Amino acid sequence: EALEPLYNEWNAKINVISRKDIQHLYEHHVLHSLGIAKVMDFAPDTEVMDLGTGGGFPGIPLAILLPHVKFHLVDSIGKKIRVATDIAKRIHLKNTTTANHRAEEEKHLFDFVVSRAVMPLTDLIRVSRKNIKRRQQNILPNGLICLKGGELEEESHPYRDEALVWNLKDYFDERSADGYAFAYTYPGMNKVLQAAGRVIRTDEDEGVIVLLDDRFLRREYIALFPKEWGDYKVTSIDGIGENVVQFWNSRRSD
Repeated sequence: EALEPLYNEWNAKINVISRKDIQHLYEHHVLHSLGIAKVMDFAPDTEVMDLGTGGGFPGIPLAILLPHVKFHLVDSIGKKIRVATDIAKRIHLKNTTTANHRAEEEKHLFDFVVSRAVMPLTDLIRVSRKNIKRRQQNILPNGLICLKGGELEEESHPYRDEALVWNLKDYFDERSADGYAFAYTYPGMNKVLQAAGRVIRTDEDEGVIVLLDDRFLRREYIALFPKEWGDYKVTSIDGIGENVVQFWNSRRSD
């Protein structure tokens, strides 16, 4: 229960979580992060790197649940890792460390790397494989554990002989939650918001975010849009260029 007021406090200063989504902190972010613990029972003293942790997900919820596991939270965006560092300190988490740098700069070795909708699977493997320990101490081999939504068949196809896929939708459905939303809608939208946040980072930044899929016109997705996206436009592939030009022309006239 301590997490909500702390994230609300930080969200009033910087946009860690979209202002509309912060109302659903536990359902959309904490519970989703804990899905990793559903499929993996970490042995004591397992070392885990949370790559692209943002404001601390999935690392902080997992560290709370698993005090016998050591978590190292990494993000290249300074303001976000400051949030994770402060919250971990204020809730007295003893099993977390944080670092503000890119994954390529991380030198330490870990049993597992966890990640939540940060980048494509191929890129995650490329930047994290150097950080995986050789010695195994858990039931599953050391490696990468990702929380991902959407259509994964194409993305995971190159690793079909090595990867295990768990469907968290079934787990959430068993608990009378909306399994599809937790397994697909929320992580998919979180990925969009993270990508947008890497381009438009401050209140002064301006730009155009193009969502190239008609699913974003569905009510359940629009309900997750930040309030700043309220003036969105629906266009066609052929009309994207014209709309971008109109946007920048309007900014110049302002």
